[in-house]
Amino acid sequence: MSHYERIADLSVTIESVARRRRTADTTSGFERTTTEYRLSGDGLVGRGEDVTYETADHDALAG
Repeated sequence: MSHYERIADLSVTIESVARRRRTADTTSGFERTTTEYRLSGDGLVGRGEDVTYETADHDALAG
């Protein structure tokens, strides 16, 4: 049984979505941007990070 088959029928409740953008200068001379996403619901929190290299992609996803 695949991972997807094990979780496909589970319900998901999302009550809030938050994001935090972070930037840092790198030793190779560019500014690295990441965006952390936080989904909360049903008493649980899930976090993930978008590590796209192009800052414009972070801007576009943020809306």
